[in-house]
Amino acid sequence: MVFLYLFILLFLCVSGFLFEGKQQSPISTIYSPLSDDHFDMLLKLLVEQRQIQKEQHQMIKQLQQEIFTTKLEVTKAIHDLNKTACNATRYDDVWNFTKSVETKIDTLNVSQIRQINTMEEYSNKIKILEHEIAASNHMQSSINLQSLSNVLNTTKHLEPWIQETNYKLAAIENDADARKNDFIALFNKADLTENKMENMSQDLEQKWNDLNNRVNVIVYAEPRQYTRGQVVIFSDVAISYGFGNSNTLTTSGQFICEKSGLYQLAVYITTDDPNASLDIYKNNIFMGAAYGSITQYYQTISLASILQLNVNDTLKVTFGGGFVNGKPKLAFSIIQIK
Repeated sequence: MVFLYLFILLFLCVSGFLFEGKQQSPISTIYSPLSDDHFDMLLKLLVEQRQIQKEQHQMIKQLQQEIFTTKLEVTKAIHDLNKTACNATRYDDVWNFTKSVETKIDTLNVSQIRQINTMEEYSNKIKILEHEIAASNHMQSSINLQSLSNVLNTTKHLEPWIQETNYKLAAIENDADARKNDFIALFNKADLTENKMENMSQDLEQKWNDLNNRVNVIVYAEPRQYTRGQVVIFSDVAISYGFGNSNTLTTSGQFICEKSGLYQLAVYITTDDPNASLDIYKNNIFMGAAYGSITQYYQTISLASILQLNVNDTLKVTFGGGFVNGKPKLAFSIIQIK
């Protein structure tokens, strides 16, 4: 019975030790972002814990094997004791062996207690690490909030400046648009003015060409005696522009129109005949006359008229009779004015 009691006691101690090792609950951790230093420390702790657990499991496995062997030997010894109840020497051996097993069990319990203390120490370190991580995260959150607050304050401070800048940019754009419109209007006006100037230049050039092409003729007569109604011969041509047939005028005294238009005619004669007269004919048709009235000295008779002449129309001047002074006291001008 004593051997049975020892066996049951040994079995309960070993089973209690095994149950105690199996009932060790894992340490829960709270996940949070880790820095590189914290992560290395936690990884080192986990590796050390894993190594200790591995050694513990190997020792437990070895002790279980030894306990199993001891159980077999105790069972065999009990069986032998049942056969030989008076074998005291065998009892002493079993007793000594049981004491040895108890000593090993105590040693194993001490080792288990040390491992438990080590695990508690690691657990405390992990809790401290988690606390540091939580504090670091809180500090980081506070820094982020402060940075965000600073950014918001800076943004609020810059909002009026940005708004004022936008107003200025809008004013500059409006002013630029107004200047652009003014420039476009000025350019259009300049272009219109240039077109007008060009048209005026063309008109002036055309008028200048027209003026250059208009007929301008001034002729003089030689001093001589004329009978009444005789055609005055203007033999000296002083100016002749736009007129080509001057020979007829110098030989017969007759002007033949080459260009249609409005002409201004002027003729004057200086004579000493008190009854002198001056007549102008167009196509042999009387157009006007001038008469003298001085009886004792020379007098100048003049006649001016504006006539519409067509091509091949003729003009001539006749004198009422007497002596006429020549150049420059007798002249005939024919000017085309339109």
